[in-house]
Amino acid sequence: MKRITRIRERLQAEGADVFLVSNPVNRRYLTGFTGSAGLVWISNTRQAILTDFRYLEQVKAECPGWELIRIESYVESLKTLIEEDKVQTIVFEKDYVTVKQMEDWQEKLSSQFIGITGWVEELRMIKSKEEIENIRKAAHIADEAFAKLLPTIRSGVTEREVALELEFLMRKAGASGMSFDPIVASGPRSALPHARPGERIFSVGDFVVFDFGCIVNGYCSDMTRTIVIGEPEEKHLLIYDLVLEAQVKSLEAVGPGKTGVEIDAIA
Repeated sequence: MKRITRIRERLQAEGADVFLVSNPVNRRYLTGFTGSAGLVWISNTRQAILTDFRYLEQVKAECPGWELIRIESYVESLKTLIEEDKVQTIVFEKDYVTVKQMEDWQEKLSSQFIGITGWVEELRMIKSKEEIENIRKAAHIADEAFAKLLPTIRSGVTEREVALELEFLMRKAGASGMSFDPIVASGPRSALPHARPGERIFSVGDFVVFDFGCIVNGYCSDMTRTIVIGEPEEKHLLIYDLVLEAQVKSLEAVGPGKTGVEIDAIA
């Protein structure tokens, strides 16, 4: 409950009554709820999850200590809470609320709504031991899946086939999903930063770039690997070694007080 305490301290400092959470990742971080729909209501005296009939049993199982409020209409449920708790000011995550939602709230609800950003994200920056372990496990699953995939990669297969096999291996090892759609890009397409796996067939001499990761208990891994089909030629080694040197020098420069912009400039 330390996370909720920190939020309440922030509420008091800002002079607000309620923090309304709509970002699904932040919602899970604060409550443990993994469903796809719901709002979190945090005040100095109340902590509640508002969701529809589909998730009632799930909230009961995943969120001990949280009040469960079944909603038919979010606006009507918020109106009831505002009247019950005599709420004057609500802060909300402005990066995750649509203009239509904001207009509805302002038109139909009596409280003042103030958009904020970063409250939960700042808490999430510092990981607990459990969080770090989840990230390590996600990285391990991705690493092991790639090791198993390597012997199957050869000329004659398509990007799409390899991407599907990689996803299968990660899910089979325990991943709940992919961190993002995997990138498998070969030959000229390997120069595209966000290429989608297509029907291009691997050929000898192709560079193939892999960018992938998986999710474990809500935490993601993300890794990039580059291989060559067949024996590398001098041009392959030149490019590979150049990128490796940039990576090594960038890592050596990482430290307290440095910014991402500074490290990127070195690379």
